[in-house]
Amino acid sequence: MTSWPLTPLSPDPDIRVTPSPREEDAATEEAISRIWEEGCNAQPRLFNGRIFVADQITGGQITGHWDEYRRAFAQIRAPELFRTHPLRQLAVCGLLICADGVVAGRRAPPGAYMGGYWQTPPAGTVESREGGDQVCLRDQLLAEATEELGLAAEQLHAGDVLFAVTHPKTWVTDIAIMLHTELPFAAIRDSWQNCGNKEYDCLTLIRHEDVPDWLAGDWKIAPTTRYMLEHLIG
Repeated sequence: MTSWPLTPLSPDPDIRVTPSPREEDAATEEAISRIWEEGCNAQPRLFNGRIFVADQITGGQITGHWDEYRRAFAQIRAPELFRTHPLRQLAVCGLLICADGVVAGRRAPPGAYMGGYWQTPPAGTVESREGGDQVCLRDQLLAEATEELGLAAEQLHAGDVLFAVTHPKTWVTDIAIMLHTELPFAAIRDSWQNCGNKEYDCLTLIRHEDVPDWLAGDWKIAPTTRYMLEHLIG
């Protein structure tokens, strides 16, 4: 866990969007294009959308720029491409507390990122969904909840931002956020099954009293989720 750096954040950090400072050399651009083409051939549904990349993260502010997803995808597949100037692809990750406990999902093994690991959904890349330039972390998380679990924003309350956790190899940086709903777990599971999202192959409930056993057990838990569960029990 010590290899996954954690940065404490204020409950509502300021998000500052700046112009992109990046300009890759010809060899790097060629490698990015090759990796992206190979990825698209293997996963035809890949889409080169606009994603938010963090250039600096402090307790009260996240400064970054909009970039192409294909660059972040290439970094995940070949981290050595950006060794001197890595892309911090920003993602949101919710700690979803329902009426019965904590909701956890196992990422589908074929997934491009951390397949087979247990994570607290919803979670996903911060992207330009409506073509705008501003970033609202809570809106991003609620949109992911609709896509991954079939839950409407009105059924959820996005709470405090907790911290940022950075993957030491891919530089994907998760922003952990509290998320609450009055729905029971059975209703959430039914909604997930009906929405048809395949990012998770299984959902389960972690009752509050069972969180310590999960943390002490043999489960493959995504580090950001492990940090959030530890936060929950203090």
